[in-house]
Amino acid sequence: MFITWSAKELIASATNTPLIEYHYRWMDESEYRKWSQKMRAFALSCVDRSAINDNDLNYLLVSMQNLSDTKLLKGVSVSFVYPPGSGSTISGSRLLSKTPAIKGDVLEMCSNNGFEIRGLDFHPHWEHTAILAVKGTSQPFAVLQKSEVATLFEQRNLKTTLVRNEVLITLISLGLAIVIALFYFMSLSSARTEANRDD
Repeated sequence: MFITWSAKELIASATNTPLIEYHYRWMDESEYRKWSQKMRAFALSCVDRSAINDNDLNYLLVSMQNLSDTKLLKGVSVSFVYPPGSGSTISGSRLLSKTPAIKGDVLEMCSNNGFEIRGLDFHPHWEHTAILAVKGTSQPFAVLQKSEVATLFEQRNLKTTLVRNEVLITLISLGLAIVIALFYFMSLSSARTEANRDD
């Protein structure tokens, strides 16, 4: 029961905290072959915002999700930046929103060394994904520039994974507590049986 209570308290604390998790994922070769035309249509050139048409680009998907159950995060501005000498540049970008999230009236700015989004809203569990058409293979630095409320902006880690899987973690903890309790009572019953035999 202590394990279950501890897991629930940790998750409850995290889900009441303004927390945006971001996660990088490169499109693998098979996925790229399947979706390459779609990605090119989505990603717009940093130069003239026309559709990207370059076969030598790698596509980096940056998913951002509000993990809070209760907090509306408004006016969020984030940037993804390549430092000088990284060997990677951004050729195109585009922000997409996963239903029921709405992109709204945001400002997207793209340059060779970075992509910035201004004025993004995150209702609880809303998710937005930035598509970056990259020349190179390194990941950019993610920076939270601004938010109307104090907000944590963290790359996927153990804490954010626990929060995203709160129901599963709670069930596993409860199941583990039940197994431990059953094992304890079975051991106790066996010990009593042995004591009675000795008497």
